[in-house]
Amino acid sequence: MTKFIDLIFNPNALGNGFQAVHTFHNDYKISVVCGATFNCHPKMGLTSSDIYSSYEVTVVNSEGLPITDDMFGGYSDSVGWCDRDDINTMMESINKLESHPFTYRYTLVPFPDVQEYMNEEWFDTEAVLCTPQEKNHTLSDEKSAYFIPNEYL
Repeated sequence: MTKFIDLIFNPNALGNGFQAVHTFHNDYKISVVCGATFNCHPKMGLTSSDIYSSYEVTVVNSEGLPITDDMFGGYSDSVGWCDRDDINTMMESINKLESHPFTYRYTLVPFPDVQEYMNEEWFDTEAVLCTPQEKNHTLSDEKSAYFIPNEYL
């Protein structure tokens, strides 16, 4: 399975920062960007994509429609400040999808509410940890949360 380390970053077509695009076997695509105008860390123009510790990610389905908000609930067409482990988890989830319009949705469930799901058999393999990494992240600095597949809510 493709992982973050396999992504090939090129200069972004907009002329600032870097972008890697990967197409999965199911025709879904992930776009990972970094640079001064993207939600990444550090949020500045650097000389290499390897220097960044977090990135902005967009996912599109086999029809070319953005599904980042469907997959990761509550965001727009992209989600920022994703570290390499976050992106590996996203790529693993995308790889499991079938080649049809996106129907699998997640909901962000904050701590302590998420505790009721933590002992479920599916939790370790299907829930995705979301931790605040930047002050302008949607979670407060003292909380963490998990993206839970809606079918289990």
